[in-house]
Amino acid sequence: MPSIFRRVLPAGLLVALVLGASACQLRVGVDVEVTRDGSGRLRLALAADRELLDRAAEAGADPLDEVAAAGAALRSDGWEVTDVTDAAGGREVALSTRFADPGEFDALAAGLAEALSAPEVRILDPMTLAVDADRITLTGGAGLVPTDLVTEAGLQPADAVRLAREQDAVAYRIDVRLPAEVLESTATRVQGSVLTWEIAPGERVELRAVGVRPGPPLLPLVGGALAGGATATAGVLVARRRRRRLRASDGEVRRRRPPAPAR
Repeated sequence: MPSIFRRVLPAGLLVALVLGASACQLRVGVDVEVTRDGSGRLRLALAADRELLDRAAEAGADPLDEVAAAGAALRSDGWEVTDVTDAAGGREVALSTRFADPGEFDALAAGLAEALSAPEVRILDPMTLAVDADRITLTGGAGLVPTDLVTEAGLQPADAVRLAREQDAVAYRIDVRLPAEVLESTATRVQGSVLTWEIAPGERVELRAVGVRPGPPLLPLVGGALAGGATATAGVLVARRRRRRLRASDGEVRRRRPPAPAR
């Protein structure tokens, strides 16, 4: 599979956020939906408020333009792209695609992790998906830990974390939807079969979700059973009708046979 992503987080974005006005916020969302056979959907969404977009325009670089450009290049590969500006002037760009099996998911997730890396922060590690007879397991890692490269802007990593938290500069969330009951996880919270990780600046978390792999859908099984039952019933009816015709034919032959001569 060819490389699907180019980098979508501009270098220096984290520094620009923490040194900017407190109203600036970047929202990052990664969503994974998995079905019982290991297929599903992967989605990335990046959103910026009006304040961040205005400051980016002054600097001549919209942080979401790279995402939109990457999405335009991916349309021919089956990716869906949405680019929405809300009433308050905020903008969200989202890319999503379907994967057919765990191997394809792993390749897509590795490309996504690389695209979300930046010199001063790496926010996503490659994720992997495994499906066996009775379990579905997703693993990976995520974080908002700045590297020493932020010192080039006159910041220490600890200062960058403190400012990012005080100003609520980044909201980062990962959601995973499994097809059935969750058995174990490292998620911030679990609601039904949906697991959510909320990653704060300075944190690095392990992504681990293990869920029950449900059996095949009930409807096809019921349909097959009904079809089998209908076939068997039809066979019984045909056999009964055949026996009745044979008995009727035999009776007709006996009626037509001349009586035996009297002795």
